[in-house]
Amino acid sequence: MVLMHSIQAFYSNQVEILFAQLKSQLFTEGSHPFSRRLLVVPSHAMRTWVQFRLAQDPEIKVAMGIEVLFMDQAISTLSDWGTNGEGSRYRKWTQTAPLSLHIEKLIQEALNDPREADLWSAVRRYCYLKGEDTLNRRQQRRLSDLSQHVASLFQQYSLYGGRLLQAWLEKPKNEHWQESLWERLRESSSQIKTFQEYLEGLNLTNTEPSPPIQVYVFAESFMAQTQHQFFLKISEIFPVHYLIFSPCEQFWTDIRSDREARYIERLWVKEGAQEGQRLALEDFLRNRNPILANFGRLGREMALLLEECEANIYPLYLLPSSLLHYDVYEDYIHPDLILENRGRNATILEALQADILFLRNPKESEPLQFEYYDESIQVHQSFTKLRELQNIYEQIVHILDHSSEEENPICPREVLVMAPNIGEYLPFIEAVFASQDSILDYQVLDLHLHSQNHLVQGFSQLLNLVGSRWSINALLDLIEHRAFRKKFSISESDINIFREWIQKSGVRWGSSLEDRDKILEREHCTSTQQERSEVGTWEQGFHLLISSLLFFEEQDSLSIQFSDTNLLGQLIRLVTSLKSDLEMLEKGEEKSLSDWVSYLECLIDAYFSPLDQQDRENFHDLNKLIKSLEHLPEPVKEHFFSFYAIRERLFTLFTQGEFRYRENHVQSVRFCSMLPMRAVPAQVICLIGLNEDDYPRKEQLHSSNMLYGEELADYCPGSHDYDRYLFLEAILSARRSLILSYQNPPALNNNLESPSLLLCELLDYLDDAYRINGDKPSNFAVFRHPLNPFDSRYFDEENKRYPCFSKWRYEMSKAELSENKTSLFFLEDWIESTENKESDSEEEKPLVIDIRDLCAIAKHPLQHFLRMMKIYPDWNDYTDNSEDPFVMDPLTRYFVRQDITRFGVDATWNKAKAFNQVPSSMFGDLTLRMIQGEFQNFERTLKEHHLNIEDIFTVELSEGIEAPILDGRVWRLPALDISQFNCKIIGNMGWGSPKGLLSHKKGDFADLVQHWPRHLLYSQINEIPGEAFSLFLASGKSQRPLEKEQAQSSFEKYLTYYFLCLKKASPASSALLSKCLKGDSRGVYESFQIASKGGRDSFGLDPILQWVFSSADEIPSEEKIHQILLQWQLPLWEAYDLFVQLWAPNLESSRPERKSDARL
Repeated sequence: MVLMHSIQAFYSNQVEILFAQLKSQLFTEGSHPFSRRLLVVPSHAMRTWVQFRLAQDPEIKVAMGIEVLFMDQAISTLSDWGTNGEGSRYRKWTQTAPLSLHIEKLIQEALNDPREADLWSAVRRYCYLKGEDTLNRRQQRRLSDLSQHVASLFQQYSLYGGRLLQAWLEKPKNEHWQESLWERLRESSSQIKTFQEYLEGLNLTNTEPSPPIQVYVFAESFMAQTQHQFFLKISEIFPVHYLIFSPCEQFWTDIRSDREARYIERLWVKEGAQEGQRLALEDFLRNRNPILANFGRLGREMALLLEECEANIYPLYLLPSSLLHYDVYEDYIHPDLILENRGRNATILEALQADILFLRNPKESEPLQFEYYDESIQVHQSFTKLRELQNIYEQIVHILDHSSEEENPICPREVLVMAPNIGEYLPFIEAVFASQDSILDYQVLDLHLHSQNHLVQGFSQLLNLVGSRWSINALLDLIEHRAFRKKFSISESDINIFREWIQKSGVRWGSSLEDRDKILEREHCTSTQQERSEVGTWEQGFHLLISSLLFFEEQDSLSIQFSDTNLLGQLIRLVTSLKSDLEMLEKGEEKSLSDWVSYLECLIDAYFSPLDQQDRENFHDLNKLIKSLEHLPEPVKEHFFSFYAIRERLFTLFTQGEFRYRENHVQSVRFCSMLPMRAVPAQVICLIGLNEDDYPRKEQLHSSNMLYGEELADYCPGSHDYDRYLFLEAILSARRSLILSYQNPPALNNNLESPSLLLCELLDYLDDAYRINGDKPSNFAVFRHPLNPFDSRYFDEENKRYPCFSKWRYEMSKAELSENKTSLFFLEDWIESTENKESDSEEEKPLVIDIRDLCAIAKHPLQHFLRMMKIYPDWNDYTDNSEDPFVMDPLTRYFVRQDITRFGVDATWNKAKAFNQVPSSMFGDLTLRMIQGEFQNFERTLKEHHLNIEDIFTVELSEGIEAPILDGRVWRLPALDISQFNCKIIGNMGWGSPKGLLSHKKGDFADLVQHWPRHLLYSQINEIPGEAFSLFLASGKSQRPLEKEQAQSSFEKYLTYYFLCLKKASPASSALLSKCLKGDSRGVYESFQIASKGGRDSFGLDPILQWVFSSADEIPSEEKIHQILLQWQLPLWEAYDLFVQLWAPNLESSRPERKSDARL
């Protein structure tokens, strides 16, 4: 029996109505029990929503027996029926990966064809090709990117190009390289066709299949004309039902957006239309609903598509009956309209949806009046993404709490939150919705596989080693990967040991000297280094590590224990194994896809091992993704490809793969990205991240896209069209509340973020169409949130505009407003209001103080105070350890100076070179000359004081020593016991000599201040023979020794100051001590000002003060600094009294009189 069907099209402005119609059509009375029911949906979100509704429906109670497919899957499945798998073969060519690989081969052939050299000259320039037989990394990357881009273009041409591609083939001569490429593509395989050609050649049998097939296209907002023609063709055999989400019941395909209207008006003026005609045109173009006209082009094109076919149309539009209260809607009421009683007053959101439904122009009537603000449309302005999520959370809890007493309360699953890119919000979602304070569960969709599957990340790190510089950071990141560590049983402590060994052995990059030459030749077109050396390679680093293990030397700094032999062997085996296994990939050999798939699977098995069930699922996903490369058409399977071409396609698949976070949490708030045709109905819809630069997303207009301005092409929607229509769908899909949010951070450099243009258009429309108690809705709907989450406005009992349900935020707000609050000391105050309290315990264990801490207080007490508070400012720029050094860092320079006194310049320099601590090339020679000059000055100064290098020794105070011991050139002394403070002093005092302490510094004021604690300590030691001078080797200056009793008394005063600085941050750094002693508040203020601007004063740059003031609104005032100095002057003068008398007598005139109240 031959059947002739036509498309049955059901239109509705609510997806729930379409679902009810779908349910009635799926299982009609008398239908075949084994019918194949194909449901075509636009997105994963819609598929989940439909399946959940089917399972919950009391009449159906099951979602089985229905094949839910996406558009391309449905076309392939339906085409396979009666065509021997023609649809599946065509679908393989619609995939980007196989098509791009095939195109890459064809482009290479075309570039080598001299007959079309001029035609392909632009491509040659883009790929930097100059006639080479083999491609370097840069050329290969460009060629891969181009082939993937062209593959996506050809897919668009096939779907939206109309007769464009066919017209190319009919030309007698190719005029563009894309035309030539398409011709080569067609000649390479008879299976490659445009969708139009495929459709025309589709020969379906005219007999009804057994069992019968039913097709339902559900909630598709848009489909290409060729896809629509496909369903028209199969409707002759299968019954096809369109269930279309339509925003408007009126005839609206002739309305135009503001932009289109301006274009038409300019065109009429250009064509010389008369004034009367232009006025009529203007009236016609302005007689529309602005929201639908500006946001609805995608739906308009879909409606136009269906108007041109002979489909049976069934309108199923719904209107809340509460809107009949407004006379403006009376003219639109008709018997076919479905009226729904929702048991509440009409809201502004429902009025907006009705305006769109009836195509009402708000400027043709007076604004609709509402008695109060119903909160159905909200716009929230926040300062950061975190604050944005906090505010959205509170609004959701507020809505759920408000509806909890209703007959049908809103549940968390009926809340949908969308963002332009939900991956950017994931850490903030976890911080807010996964906190201990949260009462809401959540689920995140649309995450990239690479961002969430840690195995994919680890495998990507492994593949990125191929052709890389083999830097220490890249290799250690791979070794630290959890699945990699599991495979080789590597612990956290092992990783720390590996890192210490690698850093101390001076490894930078390159596995060997030959490997470095290859890398330089590939990246910089030169195979020689200016200073060709193995220093810094992995091979040389392992040699040093093994030598350190086998041959112990006194100057060896690696300190590898013999018990670490197995661990060292494991590290060496790992690196050499990786290099060996990846060497074949680096050579550029070409293999078939099946060979590459097998080798990549072997790499995964060799270097990664799962830890738990989630890891096993990650392994399965990764292997499935790699195996997808094998399922390709025959012409591609026959080709051979380089690894770099395969890697680019794999990375593309990794970023395109979908990952669902907490997928099994079905009864939870859902988060997803704003993707085309994504909106699903929900009681509450939140759109976040609606910033001007983020949404609608900027469209990349490539000059290579031949569809632009092509008359033969069909309408091809851009990202702006999809984003605008998604915004419209969100407005229509929200049932109770539509919450819109954007960020407006504090003004920085006068650069303010602005809300999305779509958001501004919506607010303008609300102000034109409605009034709330006589006022504009925007005055009620826009919520400008405070910067702090504990702001008192969130807990104002008289103003409930900003609801907050967080207990910790309430406690913080209450503490902030408390009159009896006690403020914790912090940097801006510099002082502590409480008195210094002595410890009550008399039997405490003696406190051990390191000499370095005493000197740190003298150098910069604020820095030491920050360390005590566990605050470690990162004021230094990040340095990449994988790069060769061009300067010697200060710490290395210090150790080099120490070693020179023991081993001489040559031996010390050779050791530094072996560990790659010497700057490269000419910079190393310059550093060597500087160090040699310093050493010569050093020797000269020693001779002036009748000293030799052999006279120098190191002085150490230690708890484990009972009597002085001279151990080689090291004096080991007992710890200095200070009974008055119940403490002991230990640590390294630096260099000593028969003349006293030695310092590399010049001996200026700041150097003297920093040296003062060591001088006081050394003056109290009697066990070392000789005098107790302090010699400054850089300048030759010297300072006289102190009497022991004098040194003890002054040191005890300094200790008092030291303990005070542990509780309060003193401003008296070595650079500012003279100003603090003088009470020069103006001078200190100017230094603070310079530091806040990142500048240098006479003492240079102070990174500590710069960091402190970088985040402060303002520095302390001069008056405040004056008060601070008054309180610190007495402790400072007590600590540095003897210092001023002996080493800085010019400050004596500034000594203040003792006052009883001048204390902390």
